[in-house]
Amino acid sequence: MYASNGITVLATVVTDGNGAYSFTNLESRTYIVGFVNLPSGFTRTKNLGVLNDALNSDMNVGGKTNAVTLTAGEYNLNIVAGIYFGIPLPAKELTATLAII
Repeated sequence: MYASNGITVLATVVTDGNGAYSFTNLESRTYIVGFVNLPSGFTRTKNLGVLNDALNSDMNVGGKTNAVTLTAGEYNLNIVAGIYFGIPLPAKELTATLAII
């Protein structure tokens, strides 16, 4: 976790076996979360949507999020780095199948 300047490291944690992590006892201020050391064979997903949206990755190309501001007592579970195993395929190599049910 970085200060709002994106340079000063404030804290470091390691994710558990499910990819969960937590920074505790944070002050009310603005932070940037950085993600490094992706597991071998994994690729980051695109950052789509908005920061703090539970439906997408918040990690930018540089491995950091945009600034996140926390208020007193706030606990945010939606700052995530989306990753997947493998490499993306170009659309020309995909096969789509329509099933009528």
